[in-house]
Amino acid sequence: MELSGQVLSPYEGVVTHIDLVAGRTTTGEELIKIGTGNYVFKGAYDSKSTIRIDLGDNVNVTLAGKRNSIDSEIGKISINKEGMTEFISSLPQGGDYYLGEKAKFKITTETEQYNQCIPIQALREDNYGYYVLVIDEQEDILGTQLIAVRRNVNLLAKGTSIVAVEGLIGKSQVITDSNKYINPGDRVRVE
Repeated sequence: MELSGQVLSPYEGVVTHIDLVAGRTTTGEELIKIGTGNYVFKGAYDSKSTIRIDLGDNVNVTLAGKRNSIDSEIGKISINKEGMTEFISSLPQGGDYYLGEKAKFKITTETEQYNQCIPIQALREDNYGYYVLVIDEQEDILGTQLIAVRRNVNLLAKGTSIVAVEGLIGKSQVITDSNKYINPGDRVRVE
């Protein structure tokens, strides 16, 4: 009675859940949850998308109904049971936020530009490293023949459908698809 019905907490924070019902007698075991610490933004996207994020990447958060956006750094990444990639970033202290507030996010990552990009199905690998097959002309007794020639390449970056390599010469015709398996030295026909 000395606090006039007030419930005080030794922690500073925001009440997130109260397990009380109006008119019911309290037992002393009721649950009150308090959110403490910094506010965070939790975002998610389909893991099958082409978006790739890393810890420390920048995320731009725009809170619902607000014009100004907030830049934040991704501090945690996980994949949930539904196959969604979830990330958490801390919001700056002292902002005008509240729990459960809706927001949208934008992630921009800087990518390098590469001079030699090929379809991923053209890239091959064996015990000696990565290589591609290119078309080369060779003269023999039957005339000019088109032959598959091995060109070793260095893998610079790999996406879901395209890879960046170095080691191709000029405007090499890279073999990307065929109706049968091709080995180096095989004769080929371009369709």
